[in-house]
Amino acid sequence: MIVLNRILVTLLALASGFLFAAHHPISEPSPYPQVDAIAGEYGVRVVWTAPAETRCGVGMAGCYTPTAGFVELVNSLSAVKAEEVVRHEVAHFLIGQTCGANSFAQRDEEATEAYSDLYLGGDPALNGYRYGVEDVERAKNYRKGVC
Repeated sequence: MIVLNRILVTLLALASGFLFAAHHPISEPSPYPQVDAIAGEYGVRVVWTAPAETRCGVGMAGCYTPTAGFVELVNSLSAVKAEEVVRHEVAHFLIGQTCGANSFAQRDEEATEAYSDLYLGGDPALNGYRYGVEDVERAKNYRKGVC
């Protein structure tokens, strides 16, 4: 019985370690501390990954997963692109904080891009998701808590 208990405790410890690692991944070294600082202003952690290792999806430069609590960026981005992507992903975080992590607003890419440009210093010239007047209005509403 004691041996069985020790085996169970060991298995539980291993499982909890895997779960911790899945939710708190170890980041590659940051290529751009200024990008980490932008995210840190809003209480968001950046996890830097190699393009082949990202959980964002093929061809994605970054992503924010509400249940993970961090943004993930590809470490091969230029400094300018990394700053733009982190602002966009932080905008997802902030909209999710206001409207709910599972709301449509949190997944509204065009309004998120507009939110990033309006409120987080994003560059409209680097508009990755082409947004229009309606998207800007939704972004303004999300900022006001109208979801």
